[in-house]
Amino acid sequence: MIKFITVYSITRHYGGPQEGGWWYDWYVPIETIHIPRRWVKKPNQHRNQIETLKSQMKRKYADEALGNIYHSTGGKAIEAYIEETYREFESKVTPHYE
Repeated sequence: MIKFITVYSITRHYGGPQEGGWWYDWYVPIETIHIPRRWVKKPNQHRNQIETLKSQMKRKYADEALGNIYHSTGGKAIEAYIEETYREFESKVTPHYE
């Protein structure tokens, strides 16, 4: 059941030289809001409102995006996600190649 919309700042980081080098994305939450309870109870009926709210939140922080995270010069992307759990995409542990 969807409950939150979170805007994230996403940066790409070098993980290590294994297998020719590998990279990972790091998600830092900027803002999280609760989706209104009446929308959560009937998400199919309120899909347009939820998507509009998600788009508005992403636009609010669009000016913070820099460069291209997939380019060698780096950058920062801004993305908004509809989530079931609070800040479920937040990066908390640096991944390790195995």
